Order: sequence, then structure tokens, then C-alpha cells
Amino acid sequence: MNINNKPIITTKKLLYVAMLFSLFLLFSFLSKELQLVIFPSVSFLKLEFVSFLYLISYKIVGLWTYFIIVLNCFLRIIYTYDDIISIFSLLLAGLSFLSIYIISEKIILKIKIKKSKILAAVLATIVSGILSSFIMCLSNYYFLLDWYSWYFNVDFSSFKILVIPIFLPFNLISFGLNGFMYLSCYPVLKYINTYY
Repeated sequence: MNINNKPIITTKKLLYVAMLFSLFLLFSFLSKELQLVIFPSVSFLKLEFVSFLYLISYKIVGLWTYFIIVLNCFLRIIYTYDDIISIFSLLLAGLSFLSIYIISEKIILKIKIKKSKILAAVLATIVSGILSSFIMCLSNYYFLLDWYSWYFNVDFSSFKILVIPIFLPFNLISFGLNGFMYLSCYPVLKYINTYY
């Protein structure tokens, strides 16, 4: 056995993962308790202030963020008593937001429009917010609303006509606010010396 092999995760990174996971739990719980509704006509659409932590977490612990997201979503079933479809919807939103951000940022940095990391972060956040909003609208239209109908034994199919006028603006606002919160924290991230 070679002692010089790098460990999968360092103690410092493991500490960051634990701290970030605690923040995920805290913000998930607060989002659930605050029940922030933008459109009263569809009160089941509530703002979640967790997506900005996905991007912060990625900058600190890299791809370990996916582990934190999945674990947080499964634990939400226990501590918030959310239904499994809502958890899947949050998981889909989080994974798409983070994945699109990572891909967008890498493409923007390769194009080298400017060698500014902050500009790349801003553009990647905007792109991921817009594309994730469309992904969530399509997901709601094609299968999530049907799953809710089946799970709650209530007809949610009538909400399909609201996907563009209500769901799209809701998702754009939600991802936009989370993106703004992430970009507000971005300058501080350079002082956390793990990922950079």
C-alpha cells in the first residue's frame, strides 16, 4: 500500500462538508417554516433559500456538494415531513441549478471573454437560473403535476395551464434571489482556501 496516495477527502474538507450540511439543514428548515408564497393563487409554490448554498458549497468542497444535496433532501423527509414528490422536485431543482452552473462556468472560462472569475460566476448564475427555471416548468408540466395528482388524490392537471404564467416567473424569481444571495457571498469565497 502506497502511503503517498491522496485521501478521497481531507480532514479540512470533511469539516467544511459538515458545516455546509448544517447550513443546508438550517436554511431548509427556515424555508419550510417561513412559508414564503409569491403567488397566493398557487400557495403550494413556496420560496426555498437553499440553492445559493449549492453554489457556495461547490466553490468550497467541489463535487462533494452533490452528496450534501442528496443527503439533505432525504433528511428533509424526516425533519420537515415533506412529501416524497416535493423532495424529488427540490432535488431536481438543486441538481439542475448546480450542474448547469458548473457547466456554464467552465464554458465561459474556456471562452475567456474576460479572465474575470466574478464575471464568469455572474454569467453562469444567470444561465443556470434561466435554464433551471425552464427545466422545472417542463418537469411540472410533463410529470410532477401528474405525480402530485396521483399522490394526493387531487386533480392538479388543471394547473398545467399555469406553467408559463405562474410557474416560470416563480422559478425565475426563486433562482434569481438565490443567485443574488450567492453572488453577494462570492467575494468572500476566495478567502476559503480549499477549492481555489
